[in-house]
Amino acid sequence: YALLPTTSPKHHGTASSRNEHYQVFELRYKLQKLKAADKNLPHADGNKSEKSNLSGKTLTMGTAVGSLLSVALAAKAQILPLPSGIVYTDGMIRQDLLVTLLGGIGSLFFVNLCTLLVSKKILLPRDSRKVIHTISALAYMLFWPFFSPGGRYFAMCVPLVNAIRLYIASTDNFEEEELANAISRTGNQMEALGGPFIYVIVLLFSILLFWRDNMIGISALSTMAAGDGMADIVGRRLGKGNKWFFTESKSVAGTLAFIVFSSLAIVALTSWFSATGCFSLPHSIISLVPRIIAICSAAALIELLPIGDD
Repeated sequence: YALLPTTSPKHHGTASSRNEHYQVFELRYKLQKLKAADKNLPHADGNKSEKSNLSGKTLTMGTAVGSLLSVALAAKAQILPLPSGIVYTDGMIRQDLLVTLLGGIGSLFFVNLCTLLVSKKILLPRDSRKVIHTISALAYMLFWPFFSPGGRYFAMCVPLVNAIRLYIASTDNFEEEELANAISRTGNQMEALGGPFIYVIVLLFSILLFWRDNMIGISALSTMAAGDGMADIVGRRLGKGNKWFFTESKSVAGTLAFIVFSSLAIVALTSWFSATGCFSLPHSIISLVPRIIAICSAAALIELLPIGDD
C-alpha cells in the first residue's frame, strides 16, 4: 500500500494518465477487498474490526434517528422558533420528515452512484470528488421549498448525518472506505476531514442562519459548490495554456468557469425559490444579474489567493 502513488499524474488529459488513474484505483479497491477478507480471519485483538464497522454504522444511524426524533419532538412541543403566527401541526411534522428522508435518500443514492461510476471506469476518481462537490448542495437546495415554514431544523439533519459519515470515512472503517475514495484526491481517508467536511459544515450553518428566506445563503452555497467545483473541472481540461502569471495551479479558464457557473446557479436557485413563494424579490432577477456577477467575481478572486483551503 505504501508503494501506491499518492498524487495525481501531471498530464491529466492523456489516455495513459487516465489508465494510470484507474490502475491506482483498482489497486486500492483490491486492497480494500483484502482488508474485508482479513476481517474474517482470527485476530489477536478479537473482533476489533467488526466492532469498528458496527460502531460506525451505529453512530450514523443513531445520529440520523436521534436528530430527526429530537427535532420532531421539539416541533410537537412547540418549542422551535417559528415565524410569527405559525404553529407546528402534525401535518407539518409529517411533511418535514418526508422531505428530509427524501433528501437524505437522494444524497446517499447520488454519492453511491458516483462511487459506482468510478469503479466502472466511467468517471475518474478526481472528477468524482468535484462532481459530488458541485451537485450535492445545489440538488439538496431544490428540496427546500417543500419544507414547512419551520423546516430548517429538519433540513439540518441531512448535513449533520453526512458530517458524521465523513468523520467515520476518515477512520479505518471499511464500510465507508468507498466514500473516502470518491471524495478524496489521492485515496487518503484523512482527506474526508478536509474540504468535504468543511463543505457540509458550511451547508449546515447556511441552513441554520440563512435558510431559504433570502439570497445570502443561496449566493454563499452556489459559489462554494458550483463555482469552486466547476473551476476545477473546467480548469483541468481547458486551462493548460492560460495559467495565471502568479500561480501554476490556477487558470484563467477555471476562474471564468467559477464566475459563470456560480452566477448561473444563483440565478437559477433564486428564481426557483421566488417562484415557489419562499421569498419575493424587490427587483426582477434580470436586474440583479450585474450584482450577482460582481459577487461571484469577488469570490473568484479570493479563490485565487494561495492561502489556506480555497
